[in-house]
Amino acid sequence: MSARRVVPVLLLGLLVAGSLRAQPLPGQVIVHPDNPQLLYRNGVGPVFLVGPGDPEEFFYRGTEQPDGTFLGGNQDEILAEMIEHGGNTMYLTLIRSHGGDGPGHHNPFLNGDPDTGQLEPAMADQWEEWLTVMDDNGIIPTMIIFDDKSRPWGVGDVVPDMERQFIENLVNRYEHHRNLMWGIGEETSFYYYCDCNHHRVFSLPRIEAVAEIVHQADDHDHVIHNHHWVWDVGAPPRPPDRYWFHQGDSEYIDSWFIELGRHHDNNDTPEGLHASLLRAYELAVERDYSVTLAEVWSNNPYLAWEGGPHGTGHTLRWTNWAAAMSGANGVEILYIFTNRGNRTEEQRQNDLGYCRIQQEFLESTDFDTMVPRDDLAHATTNWVLANEGQSYLGYRYQGLGDMGFLGIPEEALRDLIWLDTVSGDRVEELNRVVGAGDQAFPPPGGFGEEVVLWMRLSPDQDGDLVLDDIDNCLDFPNPDQADADSDGAGDGCDPCPDDPLDDVDGDTHCADVDNCPTMSNGLQNDFDGDGAGDPCDPCPLDGEDDADGDGFCANIDNCLGLANPLQVDLDGDGAGDSCDPCPLDADDDGDGDGLCANLDNCPLLPNAEQADLDADGIGDDCDLDLDGDGFDNDVDCAPTDFGDGSMAPPLTDLRVGFSASQLRITWAPASEGLDDPEARHLVIRGDLTALHRDRGFDAACRLDGTNEPSFFDPAAGRSEPSWYYLVQGLNDCGVGELLVTAEARVGLSAMGLPACP
Repeated sequence: MSARRVVPVLLLGLLVAGSLRAQPLPGQVIVHPDNPQLLYRNGVGPVFLVGPGDPEEFFYRGTEQPDGTFLGGNQDEILAEMIEHGGNTMYLTLIRSHGGDGPGHHNPFLNGDPDTGQLEPAMADQWEEWLTVMDDNGIIPTMIIFDDKSRPWGVGDVVPDMERQFIENLVNRYEHHRNLMWGIGEETSFYYYCDCNHHRVFSLPRIEAVAEIVHQADDHDHVIHNHHWVWDVGAPPRPPDRYWFHQGDSEYIDSWFIELGRHHDNNDTPEGLHASLLRAYELAVERDYSVTLAEVWSNNPYLAWEGGPHGTGHTLRWTNWAAAMSGANGVEILYIFTNRGNRTEEQRQNDLGYCRIQQEFLESTDFDTMVPRDDLAHATTNWVLANEGQSYLGYRYQGLGDMGFLGIPEEALRDLIWLDTVSGDRVEELNRVVGAGDQAFPPPGGFGEEVVLWMRLSPDQDGDLVLDDIDNCLDFPNPDQADADSDGAGDGCDPCPDDPLDDVDGDTHCADVDNCPTMSNGLQNDFDGDGAGDPCDPCPLDGEDDADGDGFCANIDNCLGLANPLQVDLDGDGAGDSCDPCPLDADDDGDGDGLCANLDNCPLLPNAEQADLDADGIGDDCDLDLDGDGFDNDVDCAPTDFGDGSMAPPLTDLRVGFSASQLRITWAPASEGLDDPEARHLVIRGDLTALHRDRGFDAACRLDGTNEPSFFDPAAGRSEPSWYYLVQGLNDCGVGELLVTAEARVGLSAMGLPACP
C-alpha cells in the first residue's frame, strides 16, 4: 500500500500529539476508509460520482471583465438544472492559458500573470460563489489545476517557486469546501502519445511533485486525482509513459481519471467497455487507488451518436452502469452542456435524471462492500458486484425474463430490491426465503429490459429465518423463538434462560441455580447448609431460619422452639423464660427433686416432699436446726424436739420456808436449759428420819413438777414430821443434777421415784 493511503490514520495520530494539521470535515468527500477503490462522504457513507464532464471551461464562460470575472455565461443555469434533475459531479479545468495565450485570460492569476503566484481576488470570489452553491447541493467539482495544453511555468521534473506559491494559495483559498476534489492535470499523457507539442508533456515526477504540494497545503486531506489519456488498457506492448498510471505507486495521488476511446477494444459495445474497465480496476486494486471513467471519446464519424461518444438514453445508461459494475468509483459524461453532445434539452434533462437514479440507488446500497463478480451472473443478468453470501448487485442492459445469481451459499432470509434504470421505479420484496444454489427471480411487472437487482441478507444476522426486529435472539439461531423465562431474550442467547432477571446480582450465577439470587454471592457460601446463601440468609448460622418466628435466629435465640421476642431471661442462665423449666432458678432444680430453687425449701439437696419440721422454710434435709429451737442438730440433744438443746442444768440456792401456813420450797431459777415450755422442775420429798437412818433416798417420793422456781407442799405442816426436799430440772434431754437440802446421793433420778401420796 502506498504512503498516500495511510495519511488519514497518520493525521489522527498527529492530532492526538498536538499537531495543527486538521482532519477531514464532516460530510467531506474522502478516500473510502475501508475500500481505497471508492470514495466516501466522511461520517455519512459511500459516494458514487456520476454527472457532466463539461463544460471544462465552466469558470470562464461569458465575457471577461476588467477585474477578471466573467459575466453573461450560463453557470447559474447549469447549476440550477443539475440541482433540479441530477448529476453530482462536474469536470472543471482551472489554468487553460498562459495569459494572453488563447481566447482571453482563461486563468486565475493576478492580472493574468503566472509569475505573481497570486489569485485574482475578484475572480477568486466569483469562483467561491459557484463552489458554495455546489457545496450546498452535494455537487462535487473535480478541480483540475492544469488543462491539457497549459504549462505556464514550463516543463521538466522540478516545480518552480511561483508554481508552488500559486498552488498553495489556490488550495488554502478553497480547502474549506466539503464537496471538492483536486486534480493535477488533464490528459497528461496525450501529447507524448501523439508526438505533438512534445515540450508541453507533464512528466511523472512533475505530476507527483505537484500532488505533494497540494497534499501538504490541504489541511483537510481532500482526494487528489490525475486525468490520464489511455484509450485502451489492452496487453503490452504499449509506450512506456502512455500507461504509467498503472506502472507504479504514487504516494500522493488517490485516484486516476481515465479516458477511453470508443473505437479501441470494442469500447463501443457494453461488453467491450465493461471488459476494458475491469482491466483498469484490476490495475487499481494492485496499487490501491480508484478509477473514474472521466471520458469516452472518438473521432470516428460512425460513432457520432446522439449525445456524442458517450451517448444519450440507453447508450448513456449502459456506459454509466458498465463503469459502476466494473468497480469504478464514478463516471463523468462528455458534452452534456455543450453543443457537441447533439442533445435536445429533453435529452439533457433525462440524461441528468438517469445520473441521479444511478447515484441515489447505488449510494442506498452497500456497493462499497462488493467487488466485480460477473462469474456469478445467472439467467439474464449481465454483470454482477457481490460480497458473496451477503449482498449481490446484478445489472441487465438488455433482455427479458428472470434475473439471478449463481452459487448462493445457504438458505436465508433475503431482500430483493429492484430498480428500473429508465423510470427510476424501485420495488422491494422483503424477507423472502431464498434457498442455496443457483437462484433466479422474475422482475416486477411493468419493468423493462434495463433492470438492476440488489439482493441482500434481510436483517437476520443469525440466519435463523427470523427477522432481527422480531428476533428474540439476534446473535444465535433460535428459530422456534423459545423463551423459557419469558424475559424477551431467546433461550439460544439468554445467559440465564430460566431466570427472567438474568443474574440480577451479577455474581455469575443465574437465579435458578443461585443460592442468593438478589445479592452477590459469587462463592455460593451457605454456612448452615439450608440452601439460602449467606448474604441473603436471614439466619446464616441457623438452618431453620428462626423456626419459632420470634425474630431471633437459633444461634442467638435463648429460647429455641418457643417464641421469646423480648429474650427475657430472669435467672440469667441463658435459657429464655418461655422455655426455661425454672425461669427463676439459674441451676434449673440443681438437686433434681422436681422443684425449682425458687420454690424448693432445700434447693441444694433433694427434698421432694418438702418436709420442714420447724416450718421455718428450710427443708429438713438441709435445716441445721430441725426443731428450730436455736440449737444446731449436731449439738442438740433432741434435734427433732423443740426445746432446750442440752441436759437440764443443776439448780442452786434451795430453800424451805413457810408462807401462809404452807410449806414453800424455792430455788434460784436456771439461767438456761429450762427454756422449753415443756421443761419443768421436779420436786422430791423424803422423810428426814429415814434419810438419817440409812443415808439414802429410798424413802423419798416425787411431788408434782413446776415451771416456777418455787413449790408449795400442801401436805406438809409445821407440826408434821421433818422432810427433806430435792429439786431436779427436767427437759427434753432428761433430768439434771439434784439440788438437795441435805446430803444427797448421786444418781438419784426423780423420774424413777413414786409419786408422793
